[in-house]
Parts: sequence; C-alpha cells; structure tokens
Amino acid sequence: MATLKISDLEFAKKLTPTFRDHLERFLPQWLDSLVPYYEEAKAIGADMFKLQDTMPCGGEYSLFEKDGIGYYLTDFPWLKCLSFNSDYKYIKCYWYQCFVDFYPRLDTDWKERIHNFGAYNWYMYRPFNMKEGYDCVAKRVDDYFKAITNDPDVTFMLSGTSAICLTPKGVRWIKDYCKLE
Repeated sequence: MATLKISDLEFAKKLTPTFRDHLERFLPQWLDSLVPYYEEAKAIGADMFKLQDTMPCGGEYSLFEKDGIGYYLTDFPWLKCLSFNSDYKYIKCYWYQCFVDFYPRLDTDWKERIHNFGAYNWYMYRPFNMKEGYDCVAKRVDDYFKAITNDPDVTFMLSGTSAICLTPKGVRWIKDYCKLE
C-alpha cells in the first residue's frame, strides 16, 4: 500500500503541528479521490486531466457526462485536455479548496492560515515547486499517484491548479504554458 509522508520534510517543521498533521492525512485521501478522473482521461486518450472547473465558452470543445460528472474536453492537434464542466456541476478540485473542507478550522483561524501559508506556499504551488529544494512535496505526491494508479508513466503536477499528465505532451504543456498556476 502506498504511503505519503510529509512531516519529515524540513518545511513541515515550520507548519503548526495541527495543520501539518491534517495536511499529511489529507493529501493521500485527496489523491485517492482523483483516480476515477485519471481513469476517464486515460480511457479517452487525453494528454492530461487538468484539475479545474471550466466554463464552456468559445473555442473548440466537447462536453459529456459520465457517472454524474460533467466533463469538458478540448481536442486540439497539439493537446487533448480533459477537465470538469462547471456548467454541469461545480466540483471542488483545487487542493486548497478541498483541504479547507477537510480541515474547516483553517477558514476561521486567520492567524494560523497566514502562518502556515508562508511555510507551505513555496512547496505546493508550481511557480516555486518546480525548482530544486522546493520540489520535495511535489515529488512525493507524484510518486504516490504513480503507486496508487500503478502507472509509472503518469505525472502528477501539484499546484493550485494541479494536473494529471498522461503523456509527455501534457507534461510539456504544463511546464511551458502553466508555470504560474
């Protein structure tokens, strides 16, 4: 069984103990909940599943529903990307948004929120966590996702808008065009 530990990482020592413990319990549960979306993206041959709610407006896209989930699919020659269709039903999918549901006290204790933001921000968001020294959480999240999907070729790109990349094209797209998400 795959495990995901972060409490031994240097940055975790800067978090409040309660926040750290909740985050360590939350991450595997959140990642486990994303497996069905990964499976759908893989089944349709997508390059990536971008964890975002997308509102249909202009451009080339198609919409479909499966198992009560509305999907938004863009199928360009350079990239096939699946995400959620927010017109169908809004789905909380950003890690922090889901974490607040998991740890509701965070929304009410603004001092704890600010303190911890200064410690985790560099490790949980793509503008920073693609750099050596700040990539420790992202690497562990990616390793965990590979293990639970039994797919050594999948790449989980952790950020505010995370992405599950199923092909090298998906990884390139995130690294080249989504650096600041």
